[in-house]
Amino acid sequence: MHGPPSRSKWSTRSSIRGRRVHSPRTVGAGRSSTRTGYVRSKHTGQYFTVQGPLNIPPVPQRRPVQFQAGQSAGGVELGARFAEVVFTSLPTLEDAVTYTKTIRARAVDLGRAEGLPLIFSSFHATYGASEEEVARLVREQEESIDLDAGRRRLEDMLGGADLSDLPLDKPIPESMLPEVNSVNRRRGRVEIFSRLAATGRTLRELIVASKAAATRVTARSRRAPSRRANETPDRADRFR
Repeated sequence: MHGPPSRSKWSTRSSIRGRRVHSPRTVGAGRSSTRTGYVRSKHTGQYFTVQGPLNIPPVPQRRPVQFQAGQSAGGVELGARFAEVVFTSLPTLEDAVTYTKTIRARAVDLGRAEGLPLIFSSFHATYGASEEEVARLVREQEESIDLDAGRRRLEDMLGGADLSDLPLDKPIPESMLPEVNSVNRRRGRVEIFSRLAATGRTLRELIVASKAAATRVTARSRRAPSRRANETPDRADRFR
């Protein structure tokens, strides 16, 4: 399978995404098998070339599960309208809860059932035998970060902003933060990190946050991590 050309315009890519999600719902409309075996679909189109068929058993609903990832306004609209599961990678619990409420409210507006889409959120946990060990492990993780590579990564998450001359322990000047609507890639991530930067976090703190932009939790027991999770069911339930 070959995807759309890498140089296609933003509007073209959005249009492709919006159209192709219809195809899985009609998989059963065109049979591709016979009594003697499978027949290759041999589809050749403007955007995709597919030999087919897949060499795996069909899923119970007889079509692929529709995943979506993208936190921009366009990504939220696409996910709310079509996705069964949305993958997210957000730096704080508050961001994750806000995103979940936003996309599900939009899905209800579009006539879908409450609680859809399901949220598949990236989640990082640090476990230790004590609070002191957890703090040490987190500190060591942060101290091991390549700050030069992290600076470049953060530049990408801020839409290409030049952070090369900024001191690590000072906030990013507001004048250097991008206008979100002017960015045509990873717009949701740009919005999240621009908002974090606007709170006055230092460049070093933002680099640490960008290392693994995912909801994090720490727990002090290696033997029974599930016990710690069960202590805060109300927080976990908000992602279901």
